[in-house]
Amino acid sequence: MGKGINTALGDAVNIAFRIEGLTRKLDEPILASTAFLKGWEHGHDLFQSAGSHAVKGHPEMIEVFALRR
Repeated sequence: MGKGINTALGDAVNIAFRIEGLTRKLDEPILASTAFLKGWEHGHDLFQSAGSHAVKGHPEMIEVFALRR
């Protein structure tokens, strides 16, 4: 954070930005991460796996989930 500037930094923000970029590649309007669904009892009822994908700036594949239509 800087004076007069509001900036979010960190791995979670980077991963969220990269997942947002996958929406175009996968032609899915809404994607969620495993971390987003973790602990949400009904989350897996609403989302289905869209596979694991490499994202820039992260050494491991990230599994993403698409909203069921």
